[in-house]
Amino acid sequence: MRLISNWFILKRAGLLVLAALPMQNRPGDLTAASASTDTEKFTAIQKEFQGYSKKVFPEVPAISVDNLLARQQKEKIVIVDVRSEEETAVSMIPGAITKTEFEANRERYKDHKIVTYCTIGYRSGLYAKKLRQENSDVVNLAGGVLAWAHAGKTFTCRTGETRKVHVYGKNWSLLPETYQPDW
Repeated sequence: MRLISNWFILKRAGLLVLAALPMQNRPGDLTAASASTDTEKFTAIQKEFQGYSKKVFPEVPAISVDNLLARQQKEKIVIVDVRSEEETAVSMIPGAITKTEFEANRERYKDHKIVTYCTIGYRSGLYAKKLRQENSDVVNLAGGVLAWAHAGKTFTCRTGETRKVHVYGKNWSLLPETYQPDW
């Protein structure tokens, strides 16, 4: 068997068979089933984010949770959640605004550093890439809400603080044990 992207070629009885691997089982794809401890989960998050960063948006700088928290004390920063309304209704990083709110008030944030985030950093990396092309001062939160949770930070929802976090889908359920995933 030889792997080509998410396809493999199997030579059997003199015949070549071309078949697709299911999307959730491609080598290198994130899956919560493969990580059981919090350390394994965080390692999977970092690996997946680094892969995206190098291949899809290498020109977008990343910022860690700790670095973001330290810089918030010294700089004007706006944190932009690029996830869907369904996701942001469940949980957001405290003080963040939605992408819709940001887009409606971009002039207000022209002198701010923009920090984008999503579940792990893929969608926010794409948005940050777009903003950088428009000459915005933007960085992507490495590991998104998953990294935020692994740093032990809180989330907010409409009713206040929450430990429930929208993680996009079951394969992305890599939260520490002290948080409740939703998808």
